[in-house]
Amino acid sequence: MKEVLGFLNNTDVFSHITSLKYMPRWIVLALDIVICILAYYISYFLSSHLISDIPDIRIIGFTQRLIILISFQVFFFWLFHTYSGVLRYSGYVDAVKLLFAVLSNVLLISVITFIYFKFYDRHLFFYTGLIFYAVIAYLFLFFVRLIVKIGYDLFFQ
Repeated sequence: MKEVLGFLNNTDVFSHITSLKYMPRWIVLALDIVICILAYYISYFLSSHLISDIPDIRIIGFTQRLIILISFQVFFFWLFHTYSGVLRYSGYVDAVKLLFAVLSNVLLISVITFIYFKFYDRHLFFYTGLIFYAVIAYLFLFFVRLIVKIGYDLFFQ
């Protein structure tokens, strides 16, 4: 069995995976997007149960809102370069970049929702859902980086 799988030790792909020197930026960005989608699902669940007595008079559906939110979030991830740092060396600067990216997204969507409500008397997003999203997304993004950093330190200690 050792001879059969021995070629993996000599491949370039396997050596990058086992060395754990870095994680490619696109994987970090993809992980951040998945975390933000999860945060939006949780915030939608919480806000819809919290304000269940208010009729849902939003003009677009859940999937369209998710696409809008994630699209703006990816733009702010790109703007603040939150995915470009090495996860195992994450620190205060990365935490501040994540905070700015998430808050900028929520503020922009809040302004768009406010303007839309003034013209059409309908909400694109509920503000409570956006606040829940901001808190949950930031905490999840920060804790994933913290867990990777601690795990890397423990693994190589």
